[in-house]
Amino acid sequence: MRRPKRFTLMNAQRESRRIFTRIIAQLFGHWEWLACGFVCLLLTSGLGILGPELMKRAIDSGIAYDYAAGEASGSRSLIIWLGVLMLVVSVARGLFGFGRQYLSEMVSQLLAFELRMAMYDRIQRLSFEYHDHAQTGQLMSRATQDIEGIRFFVIMLAMAGFIVVWYAGIWAILFSLDWRLALLSLACMPFVLHRAWHLGKRLEPVWNEVQESLAQMGTVLQENLTGVKVVRAFGREVFEIGKYAERSQQLFDAGVFAGRVQAFNTPLMTFMFSLATAIVMLFGGIAVVGGDMTVGELTQFSSYLAMLVWPVAMLGNVVTMLSRGLASGARIFEVIDAQSKVQEAEDACELGRAEGHVQFEDVAFSYASADSLHEGAPHLGPLSFECAAGQTVALVGATGSGKSTLVNLLPRFYEVDQGRVTLDGKDVRDVSLASLRRNVGIVQQEVFLFSASIRENIAYGASDASFADIVAAARAAHLHDFIESLPGGYETEVGERGVTLSGGQKQRLAIARTLLVDPSVLILDDSTSSVDAETEYQIQQALKALVKDRTTFVVAHRLRTVMDADLILVLGNGRIVERGSHEELMARGEVYPDLVGHQIVDEPAASSAVASPDSTSDGGTSDNTGVAGLAQEGDLVDEVAADRIYDHSVVYRLLARLLRYKVLLVTTVVSMLLTTATTLAPPWLIGYAIDHPIGNGRVLGLDVAEPSLLLVFLAFVVVGLIGWASQYVNMLAMAYLGNTVIYDLRTEMFAHLQTLSMAFYDRHQVGRLMSRVQNDVGAVQEVLAGIAAMLVGDLVAMAAVILILFAMNVELALLTLSIVPVLIGTLYVWQRHGRRIFSRVPQAISVVNASLQENISGAKAVQTLSREEQNLAEFETVNRANLEANLGAARYSAGMEPIVAVLTGVASALVIIFGGFQVLDGALLPGALIAFSIYVGRFFDPIYRMAWMYTVLQRAMAGGQRVFELLDVEPDLADRENAVGMPTIRGSVQFDHVRYSYVEGTEVLRDIDLSIAAGETIALVGATGAGKSTLANLVNRFYDVSGGSLRIDGVDVRDVTQASLRPQIGVVLQTPFLFSGTVRDNILYGREGAGEEDMLVATRAIGADAIIRRLEAGYDTHVEENGGNLSLGERQLISFARTLLANPRILILDEATASIDTQTEATLQEALRQLLEGRTAIVIAHRLSTIQDADRVIVMERGRITESGSHEELLELGGAYHTLHRLSMA
Repeated sequence: MRRPKRFTLMNAQRESRRIFTRIIAQLFGHWEWLACGFVCLLLTSGLGILGPELMKRAIDSGIAYDYAAGEASGSRSLIIWLGVLMLVVSVARGLFGFGRQYLSEMVSQLLAFELRMAMYDRIQRLSFEYHDHAQTGQLMSRATQDIEGIRFFVIMLAMAGFIVVWYAGIWAILFSLDWRLALLSLACMPFVLHRAWHLGKRLEPVWNEVQESLAQMGTVLQENLTGVKVVRAFGREVFEIGKYAERSQQLFDAGVFAGRVQAFNTPLMTFMFSLATAIVMLFGGIAVVGGDMTVGELTQFSSYLAMLVWPVAMLGNVVTMLSRGLASGARIFEVIDAQSKVQEAEDACELGRAEGHVQFEDVAFSYASADSLHEGAPHLGPLSFECAAGQTVALVGATGSGKSTLVNLLPRFYEVDQGRVTLDGKDVRDVSLASLRRNVGIVQQEVFLFSASIRENIAYGASDASFADIVAAARAAHLHDFIESLPGGYETEVGERGVTLSGGQKQRLAIARTLLVDPSVLILDDSTSSVDAETEYQIQQALKALVKDRTTFVVAHRLRTVMDADLILVLGNGRIVERGSHEELMARGEVYPDLVGHQIVDEPAASSAVASPDSTSDGGTSDNTGVAGLAQEGDLVDEVAADRIYDHSVVYRLLARLLRYKVLLVTTVVSMLLTTATTLAPPWLIGYAIDHPIGNGRVLGLDVAEPSLLLVFLAFVVVGLIGWASQYVNMLAMAYLGNTVIYDLRTEMFAHLQTLSMAFYDRHQVGRLMSRVQNDVGAVQEVLAGIAAMLVGDLVAMAAVILILFAMNVELALLTLSIVPVLIGTLYVWQRHGRRIFSRVPQAISVVNASLQENISGAKAVQTLSREEQNLAEFETVNRANLEANLGAARYSAGMEPIVAVLTGVASALVIIFGGFQVLDGALLPGALIAFSIYVGRFFDPIYRMAWMYTVLQRAMAGGQRVFELLDVEPDLADRENAVGMPTIRGSVQFDHVRYSYVEGTEVLRDIDLSIAAGETIALVGATGAGKSTLANLVNRFYDVSGGSLRIDGVDVRDVTQASLRPQIGVVLQTPFLFSGTVRDNILYGREGAGEEDMLVATRAIGADAIIRRLEAGYDTHVEENGGNLSLGERQLISFARTLLANPRILILDEATASIDTQTEATLQEALRQLLEGRTAIVIAHRLSTIQDADRVIVMERGRITESGSHEELLELGGAYHTLHRLSMA
């Protein structure tokens, strides 16, 4: 892998110190817990250091073996006393170890909780300008992966503290025992510390790249899930899979590079300690033979030195996690420190109920761009105008002329660059944001609803409103009757972003939500574009009473809705080009009369009712009572209350994935076994050296002992070299194997998501799906990254130790291992109860992630309704539930330490007491007893590790179950086994007795019989929720019919592959979805392999070319997430061009011109007349001007076709269509 780019050394060190200092400062907010944890750390370390001292006393005093005499002269009572004392020390160490482990985990979880709260609060309060450029996937990655990185940083910081104290204590003792031997041992330390520092420096930039890759993957995932309808419509699933795989490959490369760095350094550091042990046995043995040291002191010295081995083994992991934590910290603090251009003044005053006098004085504004393409580009002004209290001001003009920008300056969603905006004579910058926004209510063009009930969404900005007030607001927005028709009434869940509602229903709910706030200034930003003429007329009548004595700004493309305004401002290129009343502008204006002229037939039709997920955004689906409630009927269970225990099949399924890579797996296993073997050889070598070279040397002299000790030294070196090589191979193979399996899991999950139907996405929140793909896979990765190999190695080592113990001394082995059944039983009961506790952790974080994702996506809606404080309190509730779930798991995990400590203490006491008795009886040599004791310690050491590994392991198993649960979801709309490719479509469509239900028992389409000839244009009109969009969605198989059949060119759509059908059917939806990238990228998304000339033909055909070229960088203008830096009209034109580029044979226009001004629409309509020649078109519209030339108009009501005929025929009929037309002209 190409090495990642690095900072200069000075900048990198300065940045690392800054982040480290901030994390430490944050930690000191919990100083009392830190103090308790440090005390536990010191006591645990101190008690651990007592073990070799007790063993030394047992050897030298309790046993007192004389090699010359071949017998021991010790005291049985002293041995018993020392054994009991060893048990007491073990128990005490276990209790304090519980405190150390739990408190470090607790502090890390508290810090994660606080950082998540700080990020959430900051994101909510950053201005619209920040959210225009921010990517939800990136922010989600920081709020999840990076916070987890900091959490591990804290745990590893505690581990580093433990290692420092442990090292300091042991080296102090070693120097007190024998300073010369200590110096010889210490000779390796500078090298070890240098390698540890070098490892950290090498890994820091790697972890920066890893975190950045995770963030990029999060962005691709989030946009894919949010824009799922666009992906399906253009058949770009394979392209999306490739895009995600490319980001995953970057993560794979970085992960393998990190593994290579660790594989080179960690085994080398371990070998240096093997060399140090060899030196101690050589020179220490010589000292014992020469009478300068006792056997007990040598045993004590070598035991202390051995205690330094596991910290060295952990050192690489500690340094890695610390480096990752610093990289994560930089990304988290970047968000927390982000400065909003909109700042509340320190002396800001509270604005009471305003009268509504608004004035713009020489105001100018320009958008800033993340890539500086727009930096300094004037977008608005300078302009000035005044609106008296109670007046209605209408803003009209071409797409992108600055209408929405202008009204967004009043509530300070953006900050003016020049001039000032005043409300009742007060500069809006001098009043508090909350009081200002309480006075200014705005209904945005794009409605954002939250995953809650209809009642909660209406009361979102006024949570203390009574139910009667909520109903009154719903009635005013003409939504009450629809709500009452739902089975759940006002408690019906609307799903993510209001997925269960049609576009018109969502817009009316947003109007009700704003009216409930009762603002003194009301802004309607094209807020009736998604409602039919009848509903719009009713809303307009209601608004007449509501806007009385209330200052109102109306941004509209339907000029009929603004003719009664007191003042009409005509905008062009960000300036006011004309102003006056309708009559004044018609008499003396130039631009305004032209706009009106394009609406001679005026905007028409489609009506409002209550039946099905109609017009919606590209990113989701919606229709009516049939869909309401789907949010509660998901295929995947996330609720914390479910308390499910993972299935053991998760282990087998993960193993099956490992078996796909047999060479890597075999290499990993063999090298792990060899590494394990090299760790088991030293105790035998120590015992052999004491009983033979050293023991014989005490009798026969140094000349006899020295050659044998040299052979032992060489044996240590050889074993160390083999261990070095095998551990290197093991770590390298594990890096490739683990990262490969995780790469497969990530890409398979993403690819599987591309096969799931729209109905699946209707039922599941994006945030929760992201949690499975990111957090749950991440939990599995923690295990596969090394813990799995460590666990298997530990189990193998334990089994090998049992065999070695029986080979050394059957009687003592049986006695010592008699506690193993107790241990196994304890572990079984412990883990059985623990699985339920640990299963709550991924479920809890899933709820947190869903809340994060929704509130990041809906940050503008949050600020519009001044909901920041209440949202923060609600997020704290779910965040605290996650904290409690994690603390519960941490307590349970740490509780294993004292249990293992008691059992270890019992085993150690048995070895000392009964092994000592055997030495006194002449049945065992001291060296063999020492080796036996070391092996017993080696048996229990992995169990200590398993206690803390269990937390990670259980999270991984719970996460793995959620991963496989998603992979096991069967698509409810899949290609048949015998499905064939769809031939080139001519365009005839036949609905034969078609029925459809989103939820069984509730039909939203009822017995539809409709034939559309190839090349025919039909218009669908009718009530909002009447089933128009549902009907269109069946054509391109977003859903399958529940009854009857749907045929295109005589072929049942279920008999052909989706991939061959959908690219031939173009869809332009009401609220377009754009991907991050450039304008060019988004248009070319429409057809794989399309070139520049193809793109220009499409944009010129619909009149979009000139508008796009007016953007700062033209076709290379960067598009922020979902086109946040473009006007809705500009996005709609890009979406239109994207669809036309696909050159579809059937074109579906679902209210596709709702947010385009009338002049652009006129140009577009003219282009469409030519483009639709020879194409079949299905047009869903509320503006009757867009459908009057249709070959046929189909009127729908409550899922049925009630009228059919041409525009003129239906007017003559005098039925529902005639009523709609009359209302549109009213």
